[in-house]
Amino acid sequence: MEAYKDRKPRILIFKESMGGDLQFLMETDVAEVYVRSAADYFTEKKKLLNKEYDFILATPWRDPVWHSGRPFVKNCFRAITTLIKKPSTYFPVVLRRLVQKTGMRLGIVDSIDAPLIAKRNFGLLDVCHRYFKRELPQNHYNIFLYTTARNKDAVNIVRQDFFLKNERKLRPIQFGISDKKFNLVELEKNEKEYDIFYAGKSHYCTVRQNGIKELLQLKGEGVRVYLPEERLSPEDFYRACGKSRLVLSPAGLG
Repeated sequence: MEAYKDRKPRILIFKESMGGDLQFLMETDVAEVYVRSAADYFTEKKKLLNKEYDFILATPWRDPVWHSGRPFVKNCFRAITTLIKKPSTYFPVVLRRLVQKTGMRLGIVDSIDAPLIAKRNFGLLDVCHRYFKRELPQNHYNIFLYTTARNKDAVNIVRQDFFLKNERKLRPIQFGISDKKFNLVELEKNEKEYDIFYAGKSHYCTVRQNGIKELLQLKGEGVRVYLPEERLSPEDFYRACGKSRLVLSPAGLG
């Protein structure tokens, strides 16, 4: 941060490429964050050329518009209807060209559960300065496994210049908790009512399913386990965290 010792870095985020993973930046005080829409594209392009921003941050494409497993006609129909109903889906293409034209540093923040980068995001990977990946394998080359016909093992991956060049951009990232949410936990105010707390969906995750079995066994042995059957509000969830000695949070969604 030496280059910004006299000011905060200025970060531009287009809301069309924001995603929930960048919401935490709205509460930060270590940078000046500017959120714009695609309608401001040409205005922001001039500002980027004038070096009025230091970074662009975005999230990757999550859902493919064109799927190799679908019939050609169905893919065409989906591509057209998506363009009409939700044109922001195509914004990564616009963003890539913007970075290419302005030379601005782009950071991608990827919290997709799968430990790989889908082929549809190779364009963003190729133009970005850093690619932050939550589920980053220990062997970074494994993040490209099975993404192309040649990528069946890491040996083939390292033979391709594209992956050698872009592997250097990969960085791990972990998401913390905002001050607003942390204050709901009230760690010092709450007495510990529970030894272990877990709340979440488990029907699609064997780690969670097996964990619940072990928690029920511990509960039968007298351990104070809190396993709510009803969905908790965010406020009640964080308060339960504050009242628990341990919170079980296996990988997964929901």
